[in-house]
Amino acid sequence: MPKYHVLMSESLGKTIEVEAESEDEAMEMVNNGDWYDKDVIREKVVDRFAVEAEKVNPLPPPATGE
Repeated sequence: MPKYHVLMSESLGKTIEVEAESEDEAMEMVNNGDWYDKDVIREKVVDRFAVEAEKVNPLPPPATGE
């Protein structure tokens, strides 16, 4: 059976916990990158799709020396 290399695009959503005075401030903090990896409480794949594929050419069998 042939093999293929497939390039996949994936969007990852992260739920980030921040302390803020308001929802708007919290959104602004996250948009500005004012958070750390330790603040990520959940990750979820939002979107995934194959972009392109190419058939993998098998290597020729090794020479036997005959």
